[in-house]
Amino acid sequence: MPELYQHQVDGIYRLKNKLRDLHAGDTGVGKTRQALEAAVQRGSTRIVVVCPASLQENWSREVRKWTTLKPHTVSRKTFRWPRENEAVIARWSNLPLPENKDDWNCYEFDPNIYPDDPPDGLVVILDECHLASRVESRRYRCVDALIKKLPEDACVWGLSATPMTNRPAGLWTVLGLLSLHHEFGSAGGFVASLEFDGISDEPVGFTEEGREHLSNVMLRQRSTDIGRMPTIVPPRCVEVDVDHESRHSLDQLVEKLGGQEFISFIMKTVKKSKERLEMETHIAPGRKLLAQMKIPALLKMIETFERNELPVLVFSVHRRPIELLRLRLGCGGFTGSDSPMYKQMQVDKFQNGEINVLGFTGAGATGLNLSRACHMLRVDLDWNASTNLQVIGRMARLDSPHDEVQTWDLKANHFIDDLVFEINQKKTEMLESAGLL
Repeated sequence: MPELYQHQVDGIYRLKNKLRDLHAGDTGVGKTRQALEAAVQRGSTRIVVVCPASLQENWSREVRKWTTLKPHTVSRKTFRWPRENEAVIARWSNLPLPENKDDWNCYEFDPNIYPDDPPDGLVVILDECHLASRVESRRYRCVDALIKKLPEDACVWGLSATPMTNRPAGLWTVLGLLSLHHEFGSAGGFVASLEFDGISDEPVGFTEEGREHLSNVMLRQRSTDIGRMPTIVPPRCVEVDVDHESRHSLDQLVEKLGGQEFISFIMKTVKKSKERLEMETHIAPGRKLLAQMKIPALLKMIETFERNELPVLVFSVHRRPIELLRLRLGCGGFTGSDSPMYKQMQVDKFQNGEINVLGFTGAGATGLNLSRACHMLRVDLDWNASTNLQVIGRMARLDSPHDEVQTWDLKANHFIDDLVFEINQKKTEMLESAGLL
């Protein structure tokens, strides 16, 4: 078994001595191993892991690799507390739902959801806990119900490389879920710890006092501080021309939605998430068209890597480029509709050198180790800056043999792509200012 690095030893020591904590180390620093080792060192023989569906198989492998526990994957209908020497692995979406699941505004804890009492000495690990950053979401309510069933001495640890996905309110929600929000005294105390842009009145980071409060409830392990991680080179843009017919269709869509100024106002200024989400939905057909239009440029770049026998990853928000890619000889890929077993098979083929090109959608944005690659092509960007950063983290791992990793972004010369890139840049700068990158 590989020896632990010093930052992992420090992380394990911190976790095992806390009942509640948020491990916000960068992708690739070994958060999974640290959490499992901490549970073992606490003497726990029963673990519950809550993770995205795409990572259940990965967690099963990690449990076998780092512990003597037996992994047991469950669904909503088969959920149960772990038995002796067992780790129960459940999807975020498959935890038991409260009885009044159709009306979250009337939500109250129903103890009948979990009729059996949890065992003593239980450790609960919430992987990618930023997925529960909205109180009204199904994920939050289900995990909240699980936590409320636990005895006071049970451990609950959240893991996330991007605990603040878009806005500080999401981080506050995650801290509340883990009962760590008391560090700030109140919601007002949390807001007082933020720094704001004097022009737009938008939060841009945390004050020095706010950062100190965060460090008490959140462990940050930056890849740049560890020294063993490859350097992440700033992404390079590859301009892609839009043909006349596509541009005409895209311009018609923009005008139908109110024009460039109105769309920009909704996406960059309006604080109501419902209105922004509606606009994202309306823009989606245009983004899909742009992704399909970039395929010839994508294939041309892939051919260059193939000629030089360089392994390369391809990320796309949309499925079509990935579906076409995996039809090519020597290429593989997976989307959200593929089974966890198939995804892991594709990952293994790439890591073992059986294929040199692996494409994936958001289903591969978290938790996977693709350290064989040091080059990535992103067909398009997610609206969520954290997702785009997580994607790069598939290459930047502790076991990477490379000194640096490089990303190329295919950017169409049209307003829609300009807007997506501008919003992502602004959100990335906010995360950097907040000390969360």
